[in-house]
Amino acid sequence: MSSSSATLTRLIVVLISATALRVLLSPLFKSLELARRPELSVPISSLFALREASWLHSRWKAAGSSSHAHPYAGDNPVSPLLVYVLKSFLGDEHKEIWLWATVDLVAGLVLASCAAVRSRNSVKGMSQGSPTLGPDVAAALYLFSPHTIASCLAKSASQLNNLLVLLSTLGALTGSRLLTTTALAGATLSSLTPILLAPPLLMLCAQRSPSARPILHASLTSLALLATLSGGLYASYHLSGSSWRFLERVYSPVILLPDLTPNIGLWWYFFIEIFDHFRNFFLLVFNVHLASYTAPMTIKYSSDPLFAVTALSGVISAFKSYPTMGDTSLFLALVALHVDLLPYLRYPIVSVLLYLYATLLLPTFHHLWLQAGSGNANFYYAITLVWGLAQGSLLLDLMWAWGRAAWERQRLRIPPAQALADEKIAILRAKGSLVPQELVRDVIQI
Repeated sequence: MSSSSATLTRLIVVLISATALRVLLSPLFKSLELARRPELSVPISSLFALREASWLHSRWKAAGSSSHAHPYAGDNPVSPLLVYVLKSFLGDEHKEIWLWATVDLVAGLVLASCAAVRSRNSVKGMSQGSPTLGPDVAAALYLFSPHTIASCLAKSASQLNNLLVLLSTLGALTGSRLLTTTALAGATLSSLTPILLAPPLLMLCAQRSPSARPILHASLTSLALLATLSGGLYASYHLSGSSWRFLERVYSPVILLPDLTPNIGLWWYFFIEIFDHFRNFFLLVFNVHLASYTAPMTIKYSSDPLFAVTALSGVISAFKSYPTMGDTSLFLALVALHVDLLPYLRYPIVSVLLYLYATLLLPTFHHLWLQAGSGNANFYYAITLVWGLAQGSLLLDLMWAWGRAAWERQRLRIPPAQALADEKIAILRAKGSLVPQELVRDVIQI
């Protein structure tokens, strides 16, 4: 059996095993119980929110689309497009199980395709000839991650968002303008924050396209993304009864944080504690802080836009207003595409132990606070800080490893000036001539 056939066989086994695991575990872990876990679900992406949005739309249609029953008259944070796509599955437990299992299955397959493309076509200027994970291993790392499995069993909308971001990444790696813009627009329309990934994804798509004019390609891709986003918003406008109410209900919670239900993020506790007259100022600070990473990371990693996408995914999962473990699973999945950086990590064990420590203690401290009554909010917020520290630790270590790997590649290259000087010395010595000391000194300085 050839190597490619063996890899394909292993990939099929991984996909089937992961799907079977999710289908078998779903009856054992009731989705409504896991959907209440703040580590897995947040108010804007939980199964409760999806089901309620579907019911509101159905009730509105049954009432003849009358204004008093409009689905966005209240607090409905789910995109009309997402409701339209999922409405035939929501409410039926068996359909929901298979839907989320299929979403994870496709996401694993897309990640495997990303790993295969990266191994064939390394990023310009950075990863030429560097080792990469096999497609089967990349898929297994994502599909059998406890964070991914738990998010799937909780049926969080973050899994759908992860699939769309991975599809956009695959489109960029293959130079497909259509796939990149369509998937990224879908992710943005459902949760807004993926728009921060647009600059590095568009740059990566331009680098991987066969076009001889990458700047023109990037400009056209940007216009295509804007057109797709506009089309999605216009479709949402019609699906919500020719009303723009959905804009405030769906996208303002991501920015304004109206629901302070505890989660694993860094926002909720801070905005509980501050005085109300400071709220607008700090909302501006937190949102600008999150968005401020996009430009410098895109510029710094312009030679490796895929790493910029990975780093920004880590920033988003750590600093967004309503994060879940599903967001972290996406970040870790993209990290798997940079296995060539692992030898350069300085403290991988520390990062792994921080993730393990926080994963185990998040539900424990939440129980001590709200169920057992033997703790307080400080207990839970303290462990969310450890979770944020884990993500920051891995992200900073990866960035340092990227810089070290780039420096080592440049160091191994022989500069043209040194090569020319070495050639002159060899010619002079072959002729039996004395080598000028100035030339030797220049070589040493080089």
